Amino acid sequence: DLAFILLGRFITSLSASLLGIGLSLVFLNLQYGQQAYVRNLFHCFFAFPDKAVRVRSFVTAGELLCFLPVQLVVYFIPYSSFNRHLPLILAACAVSAAASILWSASYAMTNFLLLDFPQLDAGRILRASSKIMNGSRLRLIRLFLRLLPLHLLGVFSFGLANLYAGICQNACAAAFYKDLMQKNAPADS
Repeated sequence: DLAFILLGRFITSLSASLLGIGLSLVFLNLQYGQQAYVRNLFHCFFAFPDKAVRVRSFVTAGELLCFLPVQLVVYFIPYSSFNRHLPLILAACAVSAAASILWSASYAMTNFLLLDFPQLDAGRILRASSKIMNGSRLRLIRLFLRLLPLHLLGVFSFGLANLYAGICQNACAAAFYKDLMQKNAPADS
């Protein structure tokens, strides 16, 4: 039962993250002043589907593993005793959220690296993302925390504000990637 729930979440998250590669291409094109097309959303399905699935499977599995403690606590605690176990549930949520934020920040640039360097294999893309995010994780987390009020507004607007917040978040991620690449580029002699 729990295995099917987790498998379903993995497949759903993986599918969404594959479309996220295309969304990253749209915002990367806009960041560099190039045309963006609807067909960009499906770019990874035609250009490098196997590599995209490997990269996103690793990142998605890590994200889901971060929340495994919450899944286990909620699954095994009977609904009638949730109030009694609330401190345990909240502690599991806090630990899972912290782990997920760090994991996601480490691999936040994988989509952009996959698009910019399609010749690299999946392992090198993952290592490169982790490497370029060294020293920049906190900066990215702070950037995304600035968007938190927009996401909270989405709760009160029945999700409508989240459409705008998602656009802002993707645009910020593309600009952040561009900035990272410019800082890590070798100086011209």
